[in-house]
Amino acid sequence: MFCVIQGMKTNTLPISIPECDIEKIETTIEQVTIQASLRRRPSPCPKCNELSNQVHGYYQRTIKDLPILSSIVWLKLRVRRFRCQNATCSQQTFTQQVNEFLQPYQRSTNRLKTTLSHIGQFLGGRAGARLAMKLSMPISGDTLLRLVRRFPEEPLGLLRVIGIDDWAVRKGQRYGTIIVDLEKHRVVDLLPDRDSETVEAWLSQHPTLQIITRDRSKEYAQGITAGAPQAKQVVDRWHLLKNMYEVVERSLHTLYPILRERLANIAETNHLSINRLRDTFPRGLSHEAIRQDRRAERRHKYELVHFMSARGLSTRRIAKIMGISRGTVFRFLHAETYPEVKSRGYRPSILDPYLPYLEERVQDGHWHARQLWEEIVQQGYPGTKSQVIKWLTWRKKHPATIPVEELANLTPVFLLPPVKELLSLLAQEHDRLTIDEDWLLSRLMKIPEISAVQDLVQSFLKMIQDKKPDALQPWLAKCRELEIPYLNRFAKSLTQDFDAIQAALESPWSNGQVEGQVNRLKLLKRQMYGRAKLDLLKKRIVYQP
Repeated sequence: MFCVIQGMKTNTLPISIPECDIEKIETTIEQVTIQASLRRRPSPCPKCNELSNQVHGYYQRTIKDLPILSSIVWLKLRVRRFRCQNATCSQQTFTQQVNEFLQPYQRSTNRLKTTLSHIGQFLGGRAGARLAMKLSMPISGDTLLRLVRRFPEEPLGLLRVIGIDDWAVRKGQRYGTIIVDLEKHRVVDLLPDRDSETVEAWLSQHPTLQIITRDRSKEYAQGITAGAPQAKQVVDRWHLLKNMYEVVERSLHTLYPILRERLANIAETNHLSINRLRDTFPRGLSHEAIRQDRRAERRHKYELVHFMSARGLSTRRIAKIMGISRGTVFRFLHAETYPEVKSRGYRPSILDPYLPYLEERVQDGHWHARQLWEEIVQQGYPGTKSQVIKWLTWRKKHPATIPVEELANLTPVFLLPPVKELLSLLAQEHDRLTIDEDWLLSRLMKIPEISAVQDLVQSFLKMIQDKKPDALQPWLAKCRELEIPYLNRFAKSLTQDFDAIQAALESPWSNGQVEGQVNRLKLLKRQMYGRAKLDLLKKRIVYQP
């Protein structure tokens, strides 16, 4: 316990400074000044390493230390200068040092410098400087980054399981490679590019590697094969799913025009259509009113656009005032008359599969809504009675046009959903489908190409989720049987990377940690305002405490 002098009051503070004797502590509102002197003991000469205890003189060092109670701490340290006892030594005098507490020529203690280095590693320059100011450790952002660069590098140790992925030094222009130790959950190194030669050179320096996870990049595959042939390569399962979705989406884009034309021909040639049982049947009581309101609102915008254009306003200005796109303004101005919104055509209803049965019952003279609803509920109808009532109301106004004997041949007409929606529908688990999605999927499965693609997607998802390596070879064979170029090329690429994919279905390791560290790199780059220096990024993410 040491005395603190402040005015006429005397207090004590538990202050400890290694190898120092505290003489006086003075405090103000903003800072604490500690006057101390180094304890006299023999010190070695930095040149000849001979001990000396002969004092040549004294001088004072002003050093900043960790804050106390939100007050800045200044240490006024009285230091001895010794005379070297070795007559042949070129160093005649030298200063007494306490390296575990204070380095030569340093104006802050080691513990303050370490604390500021940690702040710089976590927050960067500007943000770290703002936090340090709040913590009563004022420092500039540039000085903070210099401390981070000088932070001692920790030894990596032996690496056994690592993950490799690329990261954007400058998105779209320059990419590097990040390497993560999956066992210790820490970044190991950042490489300046993603070339196979660079990866090979780095891996060749670590012969203890046993498992390496990666995406499906050929550059990384070649670099790992050449640099670490003893290591087992494991493809990331998330990247496998991503590649599969991309390939299936391209395949559906290829099939889409053919399927849409086929469905259009069916709808045009098949006069026995479900449409004839509810051609103008509304989906709700306010459906027509809402449609008319929207049409009136759009027509009003059309007239306003022409009014503003006649007053000399530009297309950009009109779009900004109206809150619509410039393309919409352009279409309105170049349309001779008001452009009507195209009808979405036939929209499937959950009642459609049961309309033939209802029509047959109605033609037999049964018009009781509740009774009809209870009958179709027993057949699996999931809806409420209101839809049946609406249909009967419409049916009373429209005479029958289809004979009873032809009702069994009816085929519902439906529109093919967009490609992304179709892909989502094919990949969705059956128990998670809504009623409308289930109805639409049951109709889509009658198309051979869609049924085959859906079988491939579902089996691939199950193989990845359940980790069934034995299912990979049959899946590839099934994929080759389809005459769809994108799927055939995908199967070929998986065959070339067969061992790594097989290991992905057997091993618990993945690139999930690596993706998380890449996201941390993005945050560090934003803190550096896009000026991503590789050495500074490496210090901040590799050697972060």
